[in-house]
Formats: sequence, C-alpha cells, structure tokens
Amino acid sequence: AELGERGIRIHRSHWVALAPVRRVQPSANGWVCELSDGRRLPVSRRRLGEVRRVLGTGFVRAPG
Repeated sequence: AELGERGIRIHRSHWVALAPVRRVQPSANGWVCELSDGRRLPVSRRRLGEVRRVLGTGFVRAPG
C-alpha cells in the first residue's frame, strides 16, 4: 500500500515495479511477466485478474 501504484504483486513471492515490466504473456506453465533485465517471473492464477486489469493481456512495452 505504501508504494501506491508504482508496482503490482504478481505472485505470492514477487512484487514488481511497473516501469521495468516489458511483457506479460502466456507460457506453457501459465502466465509470465518479463522484465527489462530479461528475468521472467511467474504470474499466479490468483493474481492474474489484477495483472490483466492493470496491464492488460498481451501487454508489451517497446524497449527503450
């Protein structure tokens, strides 16, 4: 709550800042969030609705 709308919890184990999020997409094991440093973090089924609401499905941000 203190961080406001600068980020989102995508999984029980992962909170991410929105700025470095480059892509959210389906994968073989569910959905993943790809960050600007190349890390791919899982999006839990429980959090997917909020991620879709905030970022949309098929979210892609151009590099730069």
